[in-house]
Amino acid sequence: MLYANLLVAQGILYNKQYKISNFISNNLQAAKIYGSIGRPLLEIKSYSNALDGEIVLDNKSKADSLIQICSGLIDRYPDGEKYFIFPLVSYTIAYGTNNEIATVLDELKGKKVSENIQMNLAYGYAKIGRGLEALDILSNIEIAKNPSDSLKFLTAKTFVLESIGNHEEALKSYKYYVYLLENFHQELFSNELIFADKKHQLEVQTLISIQKRDKFIWGCLCGLFVLIIVIGLVYHQYRIGVSKRIIAEQENLGLRMKQDALVKEKERMELEKRNAELEAENLRLEISRLSNEQAELNELLQKQHEFTLPIQEAIRTRLDILNSLLAKEISSNESYAKPYNKWIESIHKDKNQFMNSTRLAFAASYPTFMEYLKQHDLSEEEINYLCLYAIGLRGKEVGEYIQLKRHYNVSSIIRKKLGIDEHETNIGLYIKRLLKEL
Repeated sequence: MLYANLLVAQGILYNKQYKISNFISNNLQAAKIYGSIGRPLLEIKSYSNALDGEIVLDNKSKADSLIQICSGLIDRYPDGEKYFIFPLVSYTIAYGTNNEIATVLDELKGKKVSENIQMNLAYGYAKIGRGLEALDILSNIEIAKNPSDSLKFLTAKTFVLESIGNHEEALKSYKYYVYLLENFHQELFSNELIFADKKHQLEVQTLISIQKRDKFIWGCLCGLFVLIIVIGLVYHQYRIGVSKRIIAEQENLGLRMKQDALVKEKERMELEKRNAELEAENLRLEISRLSNEQAELNELLQKQHEFTLPIQEAIRTRLDILNSLLAKEISSNESYAKPYNKWIESIHKDKNQFMNSTRLAFAASYPTFMEYLKQHDLSEEEINYLCLYAIGLRGKEVGEYIQLKRHYNVSSIIRKKLGIDEHETNIGLYIKRLLKEL
């Protein structure tokens, strides 16, 4: 738009220099620019200026074309009509019939219009033979200080005076016109006006340079914008790659955790299997021990004549319990199935009952023997321990039966309480001998 404004400004200089063709060319270029950037009012104004120039050069065909262009634009943009009035009046006066001229003039007469239009009205009235009306219009116009406007006024006044037959005043007006025209020509060719034209050309060149610079700057900005977009896309792809890598690492971590869980589960199952095997082995050993105890008790019953009836009954009761437990454990009948720990607990409970019942049987059959043991501060557990020797079990068998790690400590404590000589190595023989003596 700035370039179009400079073209219009340069056109004004061309008009003042009577370079009408250049004036027309500049305004036509400016009109096209205004139209391309959506400034219709300025477009109409520039086309109207070009139309005025074509009328001055008497190019009716070109003027007709511009009339059609301006009329089409004004139909769409009525506000532009104010720029079209002056060249339209000039066109009508130059190429219209007397009736057309009169219609236009009468329509504008009395309205507030510019001095240029008033001078055109006066010229038109003089052309159609209404010189007095033309002279009346001119009488209301003051001679402008601008030389070009003064020349237009004197041209119109000379034509009007001549049309009404006042040749003397017409001649005076013409002489004054010639005088002003010579002064205007001197001013036109002065250095100042020529310099103004050159200065304007330099301004146009500067504007073109600025436009080139702006294009370069915009090109750089567009390139920078494209570069930013490319960098953004690259960074976006990088972030996608990082995200994929993180997801892959998380998936690998999850897979490793699952594998670790499977390994731990396998280890747990192997441990349970090992524990089951150990329990089975312990059960086998316990069954073996109980079988040995069962055999030993059977052997004792064969010597039942050596024991009193209560002792025999206690041994027989214990033997019945062992027979029942072993039968249940060995049987494949599920009704006899018991967890290992509960089974062992029942055995130990029955074993303690057996030892207590054996002690009570000895208390009934051999009260003196039991009293002797109590007098030496032996506890019930220690007396139970000695009763196992009394029924015929050997030291190793007693140790296996009571299942105490401190078996030998218990034996030492009892020896000390009973005052058994250290040379008396077999406590079982000592108890049997003591049982017979008491």
